[in-house]
Amino acid sequence: MEGKSLSKKAIVAIVIIAILVVAAISMVVVFLKDQGETEATAIGENNSNSEQTQDAVPENNGDNNDQGTATQSEEPQQEEQSEEQTTVANNDGATTNSGTTATTPTAPVQQTTTTTDGSTQVATTTTTETIPTQALTLAWSNMTVYGGELLANLDADVTDVTAPVRLATNILKDGESNDLREYYVKRGDTIYMYIAVNEELAHNPTFTLINNGTEYVMEDSLVTVRQSAENRWDYSVRYLIPEDTTFVDGEITLRVSNIEDVAGNSIPDENGPTNGHRVFYDGTAPEIHVKGTEGYMEEKENYVGNNEQDVYSKVSFKLSDNFKVVEYEVNDTLITGMTPSAWSDANFANIREFLVQGTNTITVRDIAGNESTYTFTYDSIAPVYSKLGILNKTRYVNKVEDLTWAKEGDEVRILISFPEKLAVEPTVKVFGKEYTATYRPASSNPEQNIYYYMVDFTLDETMPEGEIPFEVYGYADIAGNVGEKLEQTKINRDEYSKVIYDRTAPYSGNKDAGHPLYILNVSDANRRTWIKDGETLRVEANFNEDMDMSKAPILTIGTGKNVQTANFEYRSTVDGKRTFVADIVIDNNILGLADGTEVPFTVTNAFDLAGNEAILDNEDVTFTSEYGQVTYDNNAPVVKTVGMLNDTHYNEGKDTTVATTGDRIRLRVAFEEKLAVEPTVEVIGEDGTVTEVSCTYREQTSKPENNYYMYMADFTLTDEMNLPEGPIQVRISGYADAAGNVGEVVTEINEEAYPGVVYDTVAPELAAMGIFNWTNDNYGGDITLATRDEHIRLYVTFTEMLGVNPKVDIYGENGKVTTMDLAWSEAAQFYFVEFDTTDELQLPQGKIQFRIYGYEDVAGNVGKDITQEQTTSKEYPYVVFDTVAPEYTALGIVNGSHYDAKEGDIYHAKTGDYVRILVQFDNEKLAVMPKIRVLGADNKVVKEVNMIDAYLTSESMNTNAYSGQFTITEDMNLPEGEIKFEVYGYEDAAGNVGKTLTNADLKYPGIDQGVEYDKTAPTADFVEFTTTNKNNQYAKVGDQVWVKVRIKEELSKYPVIKINGMDTDKETIINDQNEAGTLYVAWLTMTEDIANEVNEGKMSFEISGFEDLAGNVGDVITTTTNNTSVTFDKTAPALRELRVQNFYNPTGNQNYSGLTQNPRQNKGIAITVNTTELLDKNPIIVIGGKEIEVPVQEPQFNKYVVYVDITEDMNLVEGEKIPVTVKGLVDLAGNTGDEVTTTGNDNYYVIFDRTAPKTLANNILKLGESNEQREYYIRPGDSIYMCYTANEELGHNPTFTLINNGKEYVMEDSQVIVKQNPAKAWDYTVIYEIPEDTTFVDGEIELKVSNIEDKAGNKREDENGPTNGHKVYFDTTAPEKLNLGIARNTSSEDTRDQRYAKAGDSIRVLVSFPEKLAVEPKVEMFGKEYDVTYRPDSSIEESNIYYYMADVKIDQNTPEGEVAFKVYGYKDVAGNEGTPLTNADINDGKYTNVIIDNTKPTIEPTEDSISGSEGNYSRIGFKVTDDNGVASYEINGETLILTNGEISYEALKSYLKEGVNTVVASDEAGNTAEYTFNYDAVAPTREYSNIMVNGDDSTKHEFYAKIGDKLWVSIGVKEELAHNPSFTLINNGVEYPMDGNLVKANYDEKNDRYSYVLIYEIPEDTAFVDGEITFKISDLVDLFGNKMTDETKPSNGNRVFFDKTPATIKLNGTEEPITIEAGSEYVDAGATVTDNIDGFISSNYQFTYANYYADPNSDKVTESRLTEIDTRKTGLYKIAYIYTDKAGNTKQATRYLYIKDTTMPTVTLNGEENITIEAGTPYKDEGAKVTDNSDPTIENFKYTNINYYVNGELKKSHLTEVDVKQPGEYKIGYEYTDKSGNTKITVRTVIVKDTTAPVITANGKSQTLKVGDTYTELGATLTDNAYIDADDYEITIHFYDENGKLVYPSPSKVDTSKVGEYRIAYTAKDSSGNASNVATISVKVER
Repeated sequence: MEGKSLSKKAIVAIVIIAILVVAAISMVVVFLKDQGETEATAIGENNSNSEQTQDAVPENNGDNNDQGTATQSEEPQQEEQSEEQTTVANNDGATTNSGTTATTPTAPVQQTTTTTDGSTQVATTTTTETIPTQALTLAWSNMTVYGGELLANLDADVTDVTAPVRLATNILKDGESNDLREYYVKRGDTIYMYIAVNEELAHNPTFTLINNGTEYVMEDSLVTVRQSAENRWDYSVRYLIPEDTTFVDGEITLRVSNIEDVAGNSIPDENGPTNGHRVFYDGTAPEIHVKGTEGYMEEKENYVGNNEQDVYSKVSFKLSDNFKVVEYEVNDTLITGMTPSAWSDANFANIREFLVQGTNTITVRDIAGNESTYTFTYDSIAPVYSKLGILNKTRYVNKVEDLTWAKEGDEVRILISFPEKLAVEPTVKVFGKEYTATYRPASSNPEQNIYYYMVDFTLDETMPEGEIPFEVYGYADIAGNVGEKLEQTKINRDEYSKVIYDRTAPYSGNKDAGHPLYILNVSDANRRTWIKDGETLRVEANFNEDMDMSKAPILTIGTGKNVQTANFEYRSTVDGKRTFVADIVIDNNILGLADGTEVPFTVTNAFDLAGNEAILDNEDVTFTSEYGQVTYDNNAPVVKTVGMLNDTHYNEGKDTTVATTGDRIRLRVAFEEKLAVEPTVEVIGEDGTVTEVSCTYREQTSKPENNYYMYMADFTLTDEMNLPEGPIQVRISGYADAAGNVGEVVTEINEEAYPGVVYDTVAPELAAMGIFNWTNDNYGGDITLATRDEHIRLYVTFTEMLGVNPKVDIYGENGKVTTMDLAWSEAAQFYFVEFDTTDELQLPQGKIQFRIYGYEDVAGNVGKDITQEQTTSKEYPYVVFDTVAPEYTALGIVNGSHYDAKEGDIYHAKTGDYVRILVQFDNEKLAVMPKIRVLGADNKVVKEVNMIDAYLTSESMNTNAYSGQFTITEDMNLPEGEIKFEVYGYEDAAGNVGKTLTNADLKYPGIDQGVEYDKTAPTADFVEFTTTNKNNQYAKVGDQVWVKVRIKEELSKYPVIKINGMDTDKETIINDQNEAGTLYVAWLTMTEDIANEVNEGKMSFEISGFEDLAGNVGDVITTTTNNTSVTFDKTAPALRELRVQNFYNPTGNQNYSGLTQNPRQNKGIAITVNTTELLDKNPIIVIGGKEIEVPVQEPQFNKYVVYVDITEDMNLVEGEKIPVTVKGLVDLAGNTGDEVTTTGNDNYYVIFDRTAPKTLANNILKLGESNEQREYYIRPGDSIYMCYTANEELGHNPTFTLINNGKEYVMEDSQVIVKQNPAKAWDYTVIYEIPEDTTFVDGEIELKVSNIEDKAGNKREDENGPTNGHKVYFDTTAPEKLNLGIARNTSSEDTRDQRYAKAGDSIRVLVSFPEKLAVEPKVEMFGKEYDVTYRPDSSIEESNIYYYMADVKIDQNTPEGEVAFKVYGYKDVAGNEGTPLTNADINDGKYTNVIIDNTKPTIEPTEDSISGSEGNYSRIGFKVTDDNGVASYEINGETLILTNGEISYEALKSYLKEGVNTVVASDEAGNTAEYTFNYDAVAPTREYSNIMVNGDDSTKHEFYAKIGDKLWVSIGVKEELAHNPSFTLINNGVEYPMDGNLVKANYDEKNDRYSYVLIYEIPEDTAFVDGEITFKISDLVDLFGNKMTDETKPSNGNRVFFDKTPATIKLNGTEEPITIEAGSEYVDAGATVTDNIDGFISSNYQFTYANYYADPNSDKVTESRLTEIDTRKTGLYKIAYIYTDKAGNTKQATRYLYIKDTTMPTVTLNGEENITIEAGTPYKDEGAKVTDNSDPTIENFKYTNINYYVNGELKKSHLTEVDVKQPGEYKIGYEYTDKSGNTKITVRTVIVKDTTAPVITANGKSQTLKVGDTYTELGATLTDNAYIDADDYEITIHFYDENGKLVYPSPSKVDTSKVGEYRIAYTAKDSSGNASNVATISVKVER
């Protein structure tokens, strides 16, 4: 600028800026130049020089100054003690201190590494280079500028326009390495944050932490600023996270804002550190979950024990954290090897070795240092029982001395005690049933570690007798440890050693032959079983087991109150019989025994050792020939009944009250007792004749239980008895009872059932007899004639009634006799029999012959035989039997169509033909002409034809021949085969119907073969397509092709045959003919010309044009019946494929083969020949010079297979494919293929190899060690390397076997690794890691390689041992200790026992070995690990004694108790680790243990102390305990010296005072404990107690309660109780504890007392039973624990009775519904009412009311609450009896009374019930009379309905009158219903019978006509008494020619062209079959 110049300040500023720019450029150049070197150094050295390249970690104590970059000056730095002057960690690499050295950062270098989980991490490494700042050379000028000088020349007011430059921003957890990328902080941790800039700022920047969106601005006072270099200013904040922080778990980010220099230049906010650091807040401690709890179930890891009490025998943990769990400790032992994770496991298998019996702790820490602790108890020791016993509890309770016996119903107790309380109570198994033994605190003594468990069970009938066995099992302690199973052999309580179960009462009697029970009369040896008044009765009992001799059995005789008793006396024991005897003199004044009564007795009070009582009575008496029951008897026997009967008749079912000579008579005499002397019976005859018969006792008929003894006399009536006709007389006498009393003479018979016998000897005689045809008698006809199947009646009467009805024999032909019984007709008063003239009778023609016989009168007298000639009736003298029907002489059938046409087969017919049937009879003329039935399928009639006189059909037939014909139509549906027919319906003049004629009856000459119906076209049953080729299913050129067809039936036209559409060489010819049919053939020759026209493949044919004899044309045939076919083949076969395979190569490789191992066993190589088509014969292969036939295996695939043995004599080349030649290919048609040679194909070939593989090397060594060694030593965990090398690839892996101490260890095939080495050999390698549980023993391990086999199966011998001489030895012997001890270190001034230590002491663990260790031991104590170091001064190396020791200091945090330690981790030079040593291994005699004790003793009240409330006691003792003993004990100033133990209440009582007391105790260490309490020993007193029904009258003293009532129970006491007492209600001996919530307490200020009241409402489901309810009030304890006695009855005498049962109301009389007839009298029987509490009420309790229901089926009451019953009303009365007992229970019983009118009215017919009238006779009904118990009488009641029946079948109903012109049966009904609906129907039967023949009159007259005249037929007139059709008559014309000869057949009309006489007859039959007269006229025709 012109006129101006730059100021000095501007020049200076420009220079400074230029210098700075140059300096910056230089730094960049240097940085870029050195970057490559630094990067290479960092990567190559892998950051090994951490002191010069790694940032120092900031620590608050400043100890890391020496970790920074080395300074160039040894001079002290300024403010050396300041915290801010320590090295600051900056991730940008700028490490500074207070010196003058500046560091220049280089670019970060990224190094990529892969973590263990496979992820990729990028680590950034920064290096720094030190540049002195004193001389900064500017590269672009040769000028050196000294900074100090430059700055000194700057002017103070130079303007600053440049914003500060951020050098670094960082955040991390204070105290942790800067190398981390993530930091986790918690409460109490400090976050360190800073920002570095290039100049001083105008003020502190603002630091803000951001967590979960919330910003936490740091206070400015927290910011520390320092200049760490000339151009670096550091601003930092250390933020201590407070305990009440509001941080939430998650990331904490940093923002630095308000960054402004002194000149006011600012930069944007800095968000986040520049080095990628991240800080996360984790305020949540990790969680410890016990596996097996909810949500943490894990099979095999779930806890065993008690989770609620934290006690386990097995426990695993699931560890979790919201970030990461990093480690955990068990009992202060850090468990290593854990991978940080959000979820982790501490499984039992991993922590078990660190657990101790008792208290254990697991501590878990997360990545932020939060930790959680879980304390639990570990217990792995199963509970062991102390005592085991069994006893009879019932006897124990009842104070019975012997507890080893038990009976049914006794309660048995099994008791077990343990030294610890169980968590799972024992299961006791007795007799297969399981019980739980429950804890019994009353029997236990926890202070002495005695815990009793007991089970009580009741013996029942299902349990076996004998010593009771049992098992105890399933019990476990709280940790889940299960105790051993116990059984009775483990019992160790001698007083309770066993229980013998005996549920069987002792016995004596008839059920045990060896131990009889006798009752006898000892007064009379002759009458042991009978006794009288004053005689002595003895009972002797012989028991089968030892008895309780303290109780005498008692004998009681008699019943009820009428008894005598005596005690048994013991007599002896012989042969196991314990004999007791008792005697009693009979006094019947006391007993009141009736005669004949067995003396009743019982034996009681007889007990065996188990207490089972024997109760014996008469049922148990032992019977012998001398002894039995004893019967009392003083009176003579009494006859009850006397009866007599005809025993012969009785057995024959006849009248027992009459008899004749020869019958056996039985006399029955019944007595009230059994006799000693049987009766004498005399039968009284005429003229003084007396017959004496025996009368004996009949046991089967007697009923001793009813005092009924039967004696019988059986005798046969003889002429010698001289008995008169009439009743038989007897006399009974001489009978006596066992006592000798004789009965009175008896002659009277008094038994109703058998009132006596009348003697009768006269036989019955004939009075009248007749026989007639009942059929003709009823339907018209001659009653003396009968034909087949007509009904005959024969009747006879006698001079007296018969006892046995007659029999009749009907005589037939050939000796046939039919026997029938005659029956008695009460109505006709005769004996009769009816029978039908069936073929079964075989009656001959003529009179029916018979014989009547076998009839007897009631006395058994037999009448004489009666025959037909003795018939007495003139009306019914005989019946003539005539059944001969007309018989045929000829029957024939022909095909009329063929016959008349004179062509065709007359014996065959088809549809459309007509068939003719002819039949001829003998000279008997038929009255009814035959008919024809043509039968179809199932003999069903398909057509009917009337036959006519044959002369109308053929003049050649005589006049007794008949003809009929029919045409076959489709709708007849005739089955093929013989046409079936029937000729039937013809009758002769006598009405005999001729038999039905069928095909079987054909016998007409020339036409008797039958006619076959054939509607089916002919078919072939055999069709074959074949050739002349050797293989007849194939054809080639030159062969003939044949078609053969066989047709069973004869043909009228031969088949026409074509082959492939071509005509055959010749027409069809018959080739064969036999029973199977006719065989037709034709053929075609396959010439060259034809072959050119025919395609290869299947050929075809066609058969047509053939017809059967009936003209049916067969269907065209194109298929065969035998599946034959013809294939035309003119092409030769070829080889499609050849396969060569070795299926039996032991290596499985099919492409290799050596020589066949087992020739001729079909295990060589497989040759498969696959051809283009199936061959006619097996092909031939040539292999190795041998020809072999190949059989077909799968013809459907043209596949041929053969197995060929590879043998020495074959010419094969080793190593090459085996060649095969195939020849002999001939197809099925005979075409021959070419010969082929091949080795197979690419997949299916076989290389010949017969040489075994060679071993190139075999080696063994320890994996990882040099191959140059010759010996190797290994142990578990080491690996053995084995390698076998072969010259060729093997067929499979060889087998590697290690041999140690003679035992072989075969390696698994899967372990073998195979590869081809560079030398083209094959290596087979195994690496075997020796497991921890190996069974190797110390010594050499040898190698064997076997199963060495190449691909062709060639094997070589085993390789034993390595080829290079290597040896491997197994060595596992660990070093063993000599001496082990532990003690407290001491000095001469310390006189304490070295076994005890406290805080400030140190303890020493010492151990010596016989060898020096390679690895020194570690010792674990108090959860920490300490080094155990070698102490040469204490060792004696020349004696091989090497000492190792560890000294550990004790502090207040050291756990108390005996010090537990573990020495471990030491190894010898072989690497064998010694066994861990613990306290249990201490063997030092002096230094045996150390106990840590810092705890004062404890003072606790003993368990028998009694307290009602906290701090208040009425009884107290003290238990003073200290882990190591108590030194002194003081109460209220009195001092006692004791060790651990108890001071009882009795010992303290004299020192106690009412009110406050104090106890003080001190241990050996001087720790003291104090216990203060209040004391009061006076119990409270009761004021009153009461029970009643709530709300009832309180003045009463007796109350009744039912369900729903409330019971009020109360008690008053003088002082307040510690708690509400327990109320128990007692009913029927059962206690019902009440819910404590029902008890209410209140203070009665007026009476100064406390009342406790229970109000209990009795529920619906109460278990109370009827009876008194009492109470028990217990647990009455005051505030000091003083207890009142239980209150068990009210002080006012009140009683409460529970009654839930209503009274019992039993209806007198029947309880079933009562039905009475209307109007009858009803007297109510009342009811009996009783109540279980109120007692008996009444036996005639009248009903309360009755409800009346007019409709019994309705619920609607017609009249209610009636007091009287009106029986005139029909309906239902519900009669109620109601009673309410004192408790308010209401009971109602109801009687149902039905009043019904059930009496039927009576309908009596006026006149006869059955009436028969002749048709046409008028009928007038007489009506009926109706009477009823309630309705008026009707004298002339008219019928209500008429039904009409014919032959029992209803034809018409509801007629109004009888139709007398219609024959049949009329049922006339008279139906009447009374008011109550009772209906009565009476029926009268009216039979209208038509026996009157109709009358017929010819309308014309006889006349004579001339030939050619006209004749007019005038018919006839027909009349009858019943309905008849006037035109229903027949006209029969007989024509006699002019010579008077009858012409047959008869004409149907008068033909006036013929000369002769026509006799015209008119006849008719009415509907009843009555034949009319015959009216005739004659018409003569003359020339």
